[in-house]
Amino acid sequence: MPPPPLTLLLAVLVAGLQTASAASSSQTGALLAFKRSLTIPPAAAAFFATWDATAASPCNFTGVTCDSRRSVVIGLSVRERGVAAASVPFGIICGSLTNLTTLSLPSNALAGGIDRVVACTGLEELTLASNAFSGAVPDLSPLTGLRRLDVSNNIFSGAFPWAALPAMPGLAVLAVGDNPFLEPTSSFPNEVTELTNLTVLYLSAANIAGAIPRGIGSLVKLVDLELADNNLTGKIPSEIVNLVNLRTLHLYNSSLTGALPRGFGKLTKLQYFDASENMMSGGLSELRFLTRLVSLHIYWNGFSGEVPLEFGDFKELVYLSLYNNSLTGQLPQSLGTLSELTFIDVSMNSLTGPIPPDMCKSGRLLWILLFENKFSGEIPATYERCTTLDRFHVRRNSLSGEVPRGLWALPNAVIIDLADNHLTGGIGDGIGSARSLVSLSLGRNRFMGSIPSSIGNARNLKILDLWSNKLSGNIPASIGNARNLEYIDFSSNELSGAIPSSIGNARNLRNINLSSNKLSGML
Repeated sequence: MPPPPLTLLLAVLVAGLQTASAASSSQTGALLAFKRSLTIPPAAAAFFATWDATAASPCNFTGVTCDSRRSVVIGLSVRERGVAAASVPFGIICGSLTNLTTLSLPSNALAGGIDRVVACTGLEELTLASNAFSGAVPDLSPLTGLRRLDVSNNIFSGAFPWAALPAMPGLAVLAVGDNPFLEPTSSFPNEVTELTNLTVLYLSAANIAGAIPRGIGSLVKLVDLELADNNLTGKIPSEIVNLVNLRTLHLYNSSLTGALPRGFGKLTKLQYFDASENMMSGGLSELRFLTRLVSLHIYWNGFSGEVPLEFGDFKELVYLSLYNNSLTGQLPQSLGTLSELTFIDVSMNSLTGPIPPDMCKSGRLLWILLFENKFSGEIPATYERCTTLDRFHVRRNSLSGEVPRGLWALPNAVIIDLADNHLTGGIGDGIGSARSLVSLSLGRNRFMGSIPSSIGNARNLKILDLWSNKLSGNIPASIGNARNLEYIDFSSNELSGAIPSSIGNARNLRNINLSSNKLSGML
């Protein structure tokens, strides 16, 4: 005779509770097995304090996310906690956490292989970046629901399973970069171009060779495209101009050739563009339309022609690095007038005309690197108020006139290099206030007058290069107060008097040249 309906209902309910309890116990066990595999630094102890075997449910563990309706674990996230492991028990994790959709363990010190992670077939996010995982990346094709795959910055070896990528049509983020030990590809993996939902493609330093395929233009949702530090060859394909949503494009340190493709200026959302250290050529006119640029790095190429005048109107430009090209003409005189310029390096070109006066207008400028060009005129007086300045390199130009008085006293300047110009006047007494100054190079100019006694107050000076000027008078005894000096060159001036014995206070002095003066005494 069948049991009464109420008894049956209770039996079903008890069975369900037992099943749920068993599932909860299995999930807790898997998470605790993961914890046992870790070496947990003191700073991460609080994070794992809730991971307790006596807890009623693992859903209260920090870093664990559950489906509230079913009380099953769907997410495990341990990010930037500094935990270490010789291996991670992916088999146990995937075998017990069968509803897992997110597995995120970046920026730790986790090691070993990841073969068994493919058993987590419900994953939508797999983030293992910035660890020490090694061995081959397994065939990931069972993970058909992946939306985010980030295995960047590890030490994987062998061939990456590019052929598995088409099995993940919903993939929005693919990050394989900074895995320099992956087996080199013979050509760019075309499977990538089938992932038309990608918004982030990070393949820098992944041992990829060959030309960027024309099919890259089909990835029209891309916001971030990073292919740098590979062995890419050929030209940037013209189809790249279809990627109108790009904000970041990194192609540096490869072997790319040719000019920027016509229509490149259509990428008007681009903020970060770096094609430095290639073999590219042609002009920069396409860049004049990229008004939202924050950072432009195209150094060590063969670009020629003039710097677009429109750069001076860019309101968001912070970093501008054009050095070692064949650029001519003047820099836009309005550079820095509208933007918070922090870094400019246009060295080793053939640029002419005056130095733009307002590059430090925002009060944020750190580096001015203009050496080995043909700049002329005076150093603008505006830079004597540029107290943020760390480096001021204008060596080998045709600058003339006196150095603005306040420039000598810049409190944060570490390097001031004015050598090989036509500068005149004296070295300002304010040099003693340049307490951060490590290197002062004034050689081959027309400076005159005496070396100021305040020079000894520049206590961090290591390099003092004043050779081939018209300096006269005595070497001040106070120079002995600059005890960190390692290199002194006062040669080819008109200095006279006795060599001060205080120079011997510079215990690290390795090179001193006082020749071609009128000095007396011995060192």
